[in-house]
Amino acid sequence: MLCVSLLRHAGIISLPRVALSLPQYQIGFKMPADISNLYGKSLGTLTGITLNPAETELMPLLSGNQLSISATLSVTAPVSDIFSAGFRILASTNMSEYTTVALSNNPDAPAGSCNEIPITKGFDRSGQDYRSFAMASTAVPSDCRAACCNETKCKSWVFVFGLPFTFQSCSTGSNCCFLKSGVPPLKPNKALNISAGEAGEPNTVLSVSTLKSSLSPEATGQETHVPISSVPPDLRSSQHTTAQPFRRHGEQGTPPASNQVDIAMFIDRSVLEVFVQGTLVITERVYPTLADSIGVQLFATNCTATFVSIEAFDMQDAS
Repeated sequence: MLCVSLLRHAGIISLPRVALSLPQYQIGFKMPADISNLYGKSLGTLTGITLNPAETELMPLLSGNQLSISATLSVTAPVSDIFSAGFRILASTNMSEYTTVALSNNPDAPAGSCNEIPITKGFDRSGQDYRSFAMASTAVPSDCRAACCNETKCKSWVFVFGLPFTFQSCSTGSNCCFLKSGVPPLKPNKALNISAGEAGEPNTVLSVSTLKSSLSPEATGQETHVPISSVPPDLRSSQHTTAQPFRRHGEQGTPPASNQVDIAMFIDRSVLEVFVQGTLVITERVYPTLADSIGVQLFATNCTATFVSIEAFDMQDAS
């Protein structure tokens, strides 16, 4: 199904979109297979840019107010930290105007929470324990997962209901949580009431903020976000089958690594559309007032951000 959507608060037609059915009655959108008539001159491809916390980097080759920018971004941050990393686009030289497109903490998620990787019941991950402890009598496997999520060293975990013997720091009959520094292979264990899982990544969203997009007193800004974890893994390769700017991972259709996020930005003067993982989209209007609000800056706050690849094109007016 091909959908043409209207921009919020304006009667302007945006990029065409193909509607997708996502789990839990959600609807997603991806770009149609060929919108190559919108791409102009290539502005180049950049790879392997890493920013440490509080670092920024201007990208003079990417300046303009009619751009297509596609990027693959990986962020490393402690679950407990408030982090943000990505792009400041349509930025003025003195940074008094800019629009932010970034990966950041999910403001709707509990502090210190992480994406929920499925729990495997009836399986053990033997070895590589660095800490074990008894939990409350009411504890469940997800409580052990939360404990793992809050410790940077923890890569996987095992939870045992009513341990039938004393082991490590857990006494007989206790509900025991084992935190592991690695990810041992899963093995069936029918002797114990046991569950296992891996540490999740910090609960991450793609956010688009227009709070500093314009100095005009009539412009109102907002922040919009979509959860990265809501994109099913089998759909995350969607944008790799589109037009030329998205052939970044080798063969078409090759999905990104599990810890990487694909972002595609389309900037057309006052119109901004941002696709994440080729499946979800945010559309915004922005109204910069300064003639030099055409810059692009990379940034990282409270995290290490690796821009695996960035590819940019001039955008042409639709004919």
